[in-house]
Amino acid sequence: MKYQEAKQDVEQFTGGDEVLRVFRGSITKAVEAGQKFALDHPRIQKKVTYETLRAGLKGETVRVPTFETLVDLHCAIDEEPRAYCEPPAIPETFDEFRKVALEYASNVWWYETLGLADLVKPASWQAQLSREGTPRAWPQVRERAVEWREKALKALDAWEHRLREKKHAREMIDTWVKDVLDKEGEIAARAEFKRLKQYDFIEYSGHNSFDPAKPDQEQFTFAEMEESDWLPEYQERLEAGWSRYRPDDPEPDRVSRRLGVANFCDDYLVTAWAADCEFERHETWDPFLRCLSGPERVVRIKVKRDARHALEGEEILRDKTKKYVDGRRVDEYAEYVWRWRDADELDTRVDAEVRDKAIKLGFAMVDGTVETPRELLRDVVQPIEQDDPQCPRGPYTIS
Repeated sequence: MKYQEAKQDVEQFTGGDEVLRVFRGSITKAVEAGQKFALDHPRIQKKVTYETLRAGLKGETVRVPTFETLVDLHCAIDEEPRAYCEPPAIPETFDEFRKVALEYASNVWWYETLGLADLVKPASWQAQLSREGTPRAWPQVRERAVEWREKALKALDAWEHRLREKKHAREMIDTWVKDVLDKEGEIAARAEFKRLKQYDFIEYSGHNSFDPAKPDQEQFTFAEMEESDWLPEYQERLEAGWSRYRPDDPEPDRVSRRLGVANFCDDYLVTAWAADCEFERHETWDPFLRCLSGPERVVRIKVKRDARHALEGEEILRDKTKKYVDGRRVDEYAEYVWRWRDADELDTRVDAEVRDKAIKLGFAMVDGTVETPRELLRDVVQPIEQDDPQCPRGPYTIS
């Protein structure tokens, strides 16, 4: 039975080749990046071994949390490839280039990417990168390296622009198409509308990862569009006067505001922890979206305090939890009061260290070795925060 359950808790990660291309074929670099994501995964929260992540990248079946970690890594490099493969500056001297080059990628990667077969043999190139001295072909090699870097940086800029354009195309299509219509006329506006509508026709496996060795590759693979897929909607929006058009009017260009109460939850454990929060946002004008936007910061959070600390007139509430003793269900109750407190560095909108610890305590996962079925976590109630002068945020208990 345990073997059968273990088999059902494995998945195969199929994006290993794309991930490794971003890391220039270096499994070590890919594993190190994956280990950072594993530390944030609520079912892992520890350093995953090199062998485990290597196996997953090679397409072998791995446990579901490891699979999810690799998926998170794949998504991250697709959303922000520059952070993982931005090309380094090319130094003037070969000795300086050697250090930079080998830190970025292997000698084989550089040889193939720069197309050095007409300048030097593979064995000679490997030897040159392993000893001091300047090869005779260095001026040509540097010229190609500089050209590759410029091309890669330009491709990354375009890649990031298309990612943002795809993300906001539906809300901004009226604005962008009307601007083209006003400046260039009907034909150009129709072409722009059709281009933006293509983002709705990306094939299922048509999202490609950036490859620094081939910066000119296509970012998306689109399904074929018929005129009926976009022209009627274009006419409808034209007749409606581009009702969702946003003028380029940055007034005011900066504002601070206090947002209302919102929900506090974990990205993975969607409903496991719920707490009312008050957010603060400092917004500045975004010329791309033509609106005010900015990061949010949690200002206050509503938490449970042990009923022993209740003030006169405060309503005392109770949480009921289910436990099983000798096969029998036993209901236990914990009394608490609601309090608002200032947020601190452990509170974020998507995750909180203390809540992850509470989850472990609630399911005897102190050593992190016990896998907790995700559906069980939906029944976890928010821990009651105790007042302790020596430890303002603890100790924490599961009610």
